[in-house]
Amino acid sequence: MDLDVGPLGADPLQPHGPDNPSPAELETHRRQRVDTQAELRGAFAPGLHAFASAIKKVPPGEIMRIASTFGASPAEQTYPAIWDDLSLRREELDPDGDHRRYSRDRPEGPAPVLPLPAASEQEAADLVKLYGFMWANTSPVKDKNVDAVATGSFNNFMWLPTETAASTQRVGATTRYMTAPIGADGPDAAAQLLLTTRVMLRLAESLYATESAAVGEKHRDLLLASTQRGKSLGRNEIDGHIGDVAMQVMQEGIISLAQSLSLTTAETSSLAPADRIAVHIAAHIPTILAISSPMGFIGPLVLRGKYIPGLVTETDGVAALDHDLLVSIVGFRRDQWNLKPGDSFKERAKYMQQVTGFGCPVARSDRVTGDGGLRALSEAFAAVHTVLAGGRRDN
Repeated sequence: MDLDVGPLGADPLQPHGPDNPSPAELETHRRQRVDTQAELRGAFAPGLHAFASAIKKVPPGEIMRIASTFGASPAEQTYPAIWDDLSLRREELDPDGDHRRYSRDRPEGPAPVLPLPAASEQEAADLVKLYGFMWANTSPVKDKNVDAVATGSFNNFMWLPTETAASTQRVGATTRYMTAPIGADGPDAAAQLLLTTRVMLRLAESLYATESAAVGEKHRDLLLASTQRGKSLGRNEIDGHIGDVAMQVMQEGIISLAQSLSLTTAETSSLAPADRIAVHIAAHIPTILAISSPMGFIGPLVLRGKYIPGLVTETDGVAALDHDLLVSIVGFRRDQWNLKPGDSFKERAKYMQQVTGFGCPVARSDRVTGDGGLRALSEAFAAVHTVLAGGRRDN
């Protein structure tokens, strides 16, 4: 399945210029985006398919062993009703509402007040960092359009440090901590989702390490120019870390997959929690949601503790995304690129490319194989989840 946002809309009644590009300029810009997305897919998809295939060959006993090696266990916390509950006041942190300034402009002051007590000083310190990351990624800059459909709210979430490699964490904060909202299936299901995610991240560090280094070496300029992780690291700090950029792109894909599943399993179901993930993945629900969604949509929703009621229907053990809601989500994706009154086409394009990149490299379908890699990754995720939930996995 391949959903294209289509060309931007020009106003035929206005003279062409920076704020009203001609149809030819719009088509050129659209084609450049499509070509870049194809380059990214070509860089990542082969290794991702190989990685997913390797995961399915890992013996269940090894998966259980990896799960037993982690330090921290999932802990429960609550979403703040308002960010002032955390003493993370937006007007103090950034009067202009620019979430990108958070890390360097946070003022000195009292530590945030945690909604639920932490079990240790280390957990409290980790939670402060996690809430800061949540604040930065739920800024109003990223909250456009979605509130009309994301009317459901989670109360609590499970969280834990990923325990990924320090070199990868250096590339960006995305892989330092994970959260899973507690939906209708309860805290145990959320904790199981986190544990599966963490095992997948660890498997990536062993099974994808050679490939990530090769992708980084071969596609250095592409990663720097067209992925958010490459832009975050910057050319001046790239030496010795370009492979870590490729690794984190992979690991972010794993985390995004888990976040998608949090959204699709938010509401009550006749399916057992242990079976629900496999049913949703078998129906390609997280894949379809990923390729349909705008950039900066799924992750921020989960971090805000929001979900979309009625997003998934389940009938006789078969799951499907609601068609009307899917159409709305595709519309949000199209609106990311559409010009609005007062927008500059060139500035809009620059913002989308510099701030949010070109989206997940493997989320879009490959027109030849039918899968850019995300489907294969989700099937591997389901296999690991089944093992950890105590079920039988057929290789």
